[in-house]
Amino acid sequence: MAERIPSGCSGCVLVGAELTALVLIFLAWGASYFSWDPLNVGDPISPYIAKAAVVAVIAAVTAIVAAARGASGVAWGQGAVVCLTIVVMLGANLVGRRVEEEHRRSACYAGLDAPWCEDYTVNGAAAP
Repeated sequence: MAERIPSGCSGCVLVGAELTALVLIFLAWGASYFSWDPLNVGDPISPYIAKAAVVAVIAAVTAIVAAARGASGVAWGQGAVVCLTIVVMLGANLVGRRVEEEHRRSACYAGLDAPWCEDYTVNGAAAP
């Protein structure tokens, strides 16, 4: 007869895996901004927020299944992961858009010739 793993242990492992996935997603986004090239703009935040949304959906489905099976500890843990992921996504959206704007402005001032650089020029010259 096979032993069952206690739901608390499996719930903790699942929460740990989901939080690790979130950290890796946003570290990958942050890594796109570390460059010695002053013309590097980096990746937009939106694809990374979509990847974090996948983690939230997986946690929500797991919470619903756990609640239906009577594993309330796992359900509460997954609900907490959903809430945390949503908060992280909202914060990352605010920070990501601001960082992207700063990197675009810096790249334009460094001489990047891109369509959005017209927003940062005054009479054809880069604005300070």
